[in-house]
Amino acid sequence: MTHSPAITFRIRPFQADDAEAFAEAVRDSVHSLSEWLHWPHAHYAADDARAWFAACDQARQAGTADEYGIFEQGSGRLLGGAGIHAIDRQHRCAALAFWIRRTHQWRGIATQAAFQLSREAFSTHALRRLELVVGEHNIASRRVAEKLAARFEGMAANRLCIQGRQQAAAIYSLTPQESSFSP
Repeated sequence: MTHSPAITFRIRPFQADDAEAFAEAVRDSVHSLSEWLHWPHAHYAADDARAWFAACDQARQAGTADEYGIFEQGSGRLLGGAGIHAIDRQHRCAALAFWIRRTHQWRGIATQAAFQLSREAFSTHALRRLELVVGEHNIASRRVAEKLAARFEGMAANRLCIQGRQQAAAIYSLTPQESSFSP
């Protein structure tokens, strides 16, 4: 596999005018994403994206999630999404998730974005644990967890239901003390 030059990006909340770009990125990446995520489909439309953005806004206001778009610096092209979700303030933990559009996968974007969000989770949200729940055979996402120095805690049988199929998931945890990624 050849590596492309590093891409500079910024992470920000989705805005209404991102809907067309989001839908296009999902449709472009549906084959690589739908193997690991339940929501992508070939006819994903801007209305689907706007509904997702509205859900993101509600979750942010409720304090249960922070979801972001990953945008290429300069061009503004949508490269993917990442978020901290299932925020549990009592236990100070949450889940960390990400996806990268097909044309930009394997360039380190997911690792860098996940690291940035983990720093935010530990500082801004004062969380003490992040979990990454990754399909057993999702090598790319498992590699991101390993690069973040997340601790592999084991395999959970039937943990995910993707496209109607139950599958095992690798469970990783990340704490402020263990996080040591450096680009």
